[in-house]
Amino acid sequence: MGNPVSQAADVPSPARLSQLITGFRITQAIYVAATLGIADLLDTAPRSVEVLAETTGNHAPSLERLLLMLASVGLFTRDADGRFRNTALSELLQNDHPHSMRGLALMYGAPWTWTPWGTLDETIKTGRGAVDRLYGCSMFDYLARDPSAAAIFNLAMSSTSARDLPSILGAYDFSGFDCIVDVGGGHGALLQAILHRHPAPRGILADLPLVVANARCALHRRPDRFFQRSTDRRRLLRLEADCARLERPECSPHPSQCPSRHPTGRPAGVDRRRPQERQ
Repeated sequence: MGNPVSQAADVPSPARLSQLITGFRITQAIYVAATLGIADLLDTAPRSVEVLAETTGNHAPSLERLLLMLASVGLFTRDADGRFRNTALSELLQNDHPHSMRGLALMYGAPWTWTPWGTLDETIKTGRGAVDRLYGCSMFDYLARDPSAAAIFNLAMSSTSARDLPSILGAYDFSGFDCIVDVGGGHGALLQAILHRHPAPRGILADLPLVVANARCALHRRPDRFFQRSTDRRRLLRLEADCARLERPECSPHPSQCPSRHPTGRPAGVDRRRPQERQ
């Protein structure tokens, strides 16, 4: 099987397009491996597929094919004894890895995300969002009534923050602020990292009640520096819109920090596009 995520410039156009067309297979394969916790099971020692299958309650030959498929793209490797090991890439699927991407893998492969993408043609035809058509509500309303999906979503958002933190902290100096408000900040991973880097500012995490209630932040023990504020969805969107209007045009429409009404307040947005994509 060819590598469906290869970015090599010398790949012929038909082969490259084929890789893109079949990329969905890798998404689902990673999702299954993340759901089964394979990377965590391989944390301390390599294991045979029979042991992995018995531990996870799966069909050993099918699990072996899954792991070999993932090994072809750099996730996991099989040693001379036939046992599977982690690679630097698959370690990112571990729960406790400092840059864990397991949340993203679980979210993008989950049925409540996967199914709407399968109706993209209808969205393009009608202009109506897939989540609203399929579930009769917005994504955030859906998450509000499905705690397990909400937990995965918030884990995915924390994964994204962990991935981007070094770049954000290196690119922007937050030390000059007295108070930093993270609007729609999820479980507060970004805000917590900023406050750890800069000891002077105070921080306010603003998000929906269910999100704030489940946020676990080491700074909870510092009520002089860290505050949580729950708000309804309408007010949250209004706060984000206020930030977007104040941002530079090239910034993302979903800012992480929002200014207060104080005249010296300043918005800071995170643009995740690569430099060549901004032109």
